[in-house]
Amino acid sequence: MYRKASALLLALLLCASCTGSSDESAGTGASQVGASPLSAAEKIFGGAWYEDGKSVLRRLGGGYMLAGLTHSLGAGNSDGWLVATDAAGAFLWQKTYGGAGMDAASAVIQTADGGCLLCGVTDSAGAGGLDAWLVKTDAAGNIQWETTLGGALDDSGWAVTELAGGGYAMAGETASQGSGKKDIWLVRTDAAGAVVWERVYGGLYNDSGYALRQTSTGDLVIAGVLSTADNDAGMDLFLARVDLAGTQAWAKTFGGAAMDRGNAVLECANGDFAAAGVTASLGAGSEDAYLVRVLANGTLVFEAALGYAGVDRAAALVETGAGNFLLAGYTSSFGAKGQAYMALTGPGGNLLWGAHHGGGAGIDTANAAVAAPGGEFVLLGRSASYSATLNSDAWLFKTAADGSLSAF
Repeated sequence: MYRKASALLLALLLCASCTGSSDESAGTGASQVGASPLSAAEKIFGGAWYEDGKSVLRRLGGGYMLAGLTHSLGAGNSDGWLVATDAAGAFLWQKTYGGAGMDAASAVIQTADGGCLLCGVTDSAGAGGLDAWLVKTDAAGNIQWETTLGGALDDSGWAVTELAGGGYAMAGETASQGSGKKDIWLVRTDAAGAVVWERVYGGLYNDSGYALRQTSTGDLVIAGVLSTADNDAGMDLFLARVDLAGTQAWAKTFGGAAMDRGNAVLECANGDFAAAGVTASLGAGSEDAYLVRVLANGTLVFEAALGYAGVDRAAALVETGAGNFLLAGYTSSFGAKGQAYMALTGPGGNLLWGAHHGGGAGIDTANAAVAAPGGEFVLLGRSASYSATLNSDAWLFKTAADGSLSAF
């Protein structure tokens, strides 16, 4: 039970079938009584309990889709949560997914048919304590199919992508397979969620795949963490290129003598790859946001540590039209308990600007980011400062190209 609870807590904070979806009309926005005032650039969503926004995308036709978890709505202790907004961030509708246990969505993608695919974890159904969970919806959030993936132990899904030739690929971690305590787990499915193949990569300790993209040549690039010891100091940022049969073209680790981890990955416009996460091996603070760029063959171009004097972490990465990189995440250097962190670098990793946002009274953090029209950015995370109860609510905010708040 302790193993199960601790693994689920990680799933919530990183940051058989379930009972299905629920269309909730309550919780379209949290009360501002007793909370820090919101600006015109910020929106919050949730109810009386804990909510967290994990993934955001720009919807086909305009507006945004938010995914994460809710304790205020749904059937169980926590539920997967999908919220649609218009282009101004105004609430349109929401759905919850899950059963009587604890369920959470860690990522959402827009699919070619106009619907969505959510990836996450569930203990409401499946073979083990925790199982990876895929939920396919139509454009209105109605379930078309769902499936659980995993074995007798704890398994989690952290990222998902749609494949150009049809079907999907999911990255996560598994304790049910492999040679270590946990291994990096890559699963390819068909268009209905049935497993085509699965692969595990890693060593003897705790390894995980946190981010996944399909490349312009059809391969997959995965980022996460690979451990060479059973402690934080053994953790390195892991980056690998894998073909559609699951065979590694190359795998690299980056970092130093302390903890380093990859949380986001993308293919650059020129065919390079970039990954972002956190490093305790480099930089000025106890932890810094970490940016790594490599050539298509995995050769290092540069690595950069970004941040202030405290703990700074990157959870999201966006390449701009100018080839710059936006990193978004968390900083402990401002506010009573920390704020959302943003940094823009040039193509070579040189810092162009840094910014931080939040109400200041509680923990505020960004978990995801997308480019918005006009060179602006939209970020999603969670905020306790803007919650009337100082529990967390999902927090959506928009910034200008220079990182300053910009009204929706």
